[in-house]
Amino acid sequence: MIAPIAYHRHPEPVHPPPRRPRRLALAALCLAACTDSLDPAWRLDSLRVVTIEGPPGLARPAPMQLRARLYSPTPLRPVHLRWRLCDPDETLDPRRCAEPAEGADLIEGFAQDIVSVAASALPSAGQRWLWVIACFDTPSTLHEGRYQCPVAPGFEAVHTIVVGRDANLSAPAIDAFTLGLDGEAPQPVDSMSTIHVGAACDRDCPALTVAVGPAAGASELGADGAREALMASFYITEGSLSRPRDVAAPGELRALTARLTPARVPGETECWVVLRDQRGGSTMRQARVYFVR
Repeated sequence: MIAPIAYHRHPEPVHPPPRRPRRLALAALCLAACTDSLDPAWRLDSLRVVTIEGPPGLARPAPMQLRARLYSPTPLRPVHLRWRLCDPDETLDPRRCAEPAEGADLIEGFAQDIVSVAASALPSAGQRWLWVIACFDTPSTLHEGRYQCPVAPGFEAVHTIVVGRDANLSAPAIDAFTLGLDGEAPQPVDSMSTIHVGAACDRDCPALTVAVGPAAGASELGADGAREALMASFYITEGSLSRPRDVAAPGELRALTARLTPARVPGETECWVVLRDQRGGSTMRQARVYFVR
């Protein structure tokens, strides 16, 4: 029996750009679902490609290296990744990349979270889709004409590589990543952070604001003269979030936020945030947060 592919739909743009090349690039991390999961989009409880990091675009073809940032609820369990390169088409459906005739294999292997793309594989101007499928325990295999995970639920992700004058040459930088209670100064969050909540609680804990502050210049100017709209995606393993993402207006450099409610205090959660732009750039921060009295 072939396992279903868990796949997370790319957030719908609040301010969709007018031109087709930019619209294609909004599929920069286009993740698709074949299961009927009722879990909220922000919940990390199964294998997931949270983002694909690397150069968001190139002025001209050049070698590039990208990395899949994986979440696994069982970190010691082997994960196999298969990487492929394919051309976008009018359907704007990146799931086609899983069909052997629709693209070219790059590399596959266990713990193969980094992939290199040669300059010769890229167009002089235009776009390519970089597709990856992550599977627990065994390599993906062909089933019904496409690569799928044969044993456990897997995850597909697609990153758009842009080449030419509409490419942005830097990922959006994060200036601040904070958590804070209402009425108190927000506390910076790093890889391991302790947040004082004030009192023990269980299922009735106070909400905190998790915020991502873009750095100056994070919203770049496109070839059409328009500024990008930035978006932050939020993920946690325990507790709840008020929303999975926050989207700014084009050119707006404000803090992007969600409300995080701990499951209990004392307690902990893994918290992942990804700042994305409209042309394939992304920057991620990850932290284990301990909530104490």
